[in-house]
Amino acid sequence: MQDFTLTTYKKLLQELLSSGYSFQTLEDFIQQPKDRIVILHHDVDRKPEKALVIARIEKDASIKASYYFRIVKESYD
Repeated sequence: MQDFTLTTYKKLLQELLSSGYSFQTLEDFIQQPKDRIVILHHDVDRKPEKALVIARIEKDASIKASYYFRIVKESYD
């Protein structure tokens, strides 16, 4: 059984941080790569308000991530 709750997501981020991982956007990584990095990329389709909750969790942990908002009607099929 998989757990996709926000609590589990917070735990995952904290575990990665405590294990010495850094978080970079792809652009940051290309310009100045670090060792032991995680690149977070979120595809947002139908519920941008949920992406905002995740973005706040990442901000509170000083984690950078990229968000891709798909606003083309055809992408919902």
